[in-house]
Amino acid sequence: MKKTLVILAIVLIAFGLFLWNSYASQAAPGPGMISRSDQAPDFTLKTINGHEISLSSLRGKNVALIDFWATWCPPCRETMPHLQALQNKYGSKGLTIMSINLQERESTVKRFAKSNGYTFNILLDPTGEVADSYSVSGIPTLVLVDKTGNVLLKQTGYSPQGNAAIEQKIAELLK
Repeated sequence: MKKTLVILAIVLIAFGLFLWNSYASQAAPGPGMISRSDQAPDFTLKTINGHEISLSSLRGKNVALIDFWATWCPPCRETMPHLQALQNKYGSKGLTIMSINLQERESTVKRFAKSNGYTFNILLDPTGEVADSYSVSGIPTLVLVDKTGNVLLKQTGYSPQGNAAIEQKIAELLK
């Protein structure tokens, strides 16, 4: 009888934790977390070419697609050709890609970009501070920001369907 009560108590506690976690994941974002329709946190980072670029410099001018990634991440590597295709198709129409590498050596990132022929902006976040401000919990994470600086979309992980949805949204924004 005691064994049955202990097992029942454990099951109830586990179920309660599951419900709590489900509720918490649907709650409004906490401090430091971003969600769709929030103003995108501003940042200034150096590119692998030594130039500084800030998100706020694009406001009122360009749509920004921010990509958080690393060279060692296979899904990130799958996303990069898609970013290059978007750069080629929409770069002259008002899209700025800001591909933010997380905490890797500059020489590693430069070598990767050069060997793959990437021409979009590749920035360095050596401390992970910018990724933290965007509540990045996995990579790749893509964040689409409109010309007024609002977050329209946030996607974590590689997905051909997600990439298609991002491209459709970019095309709508740049009409």
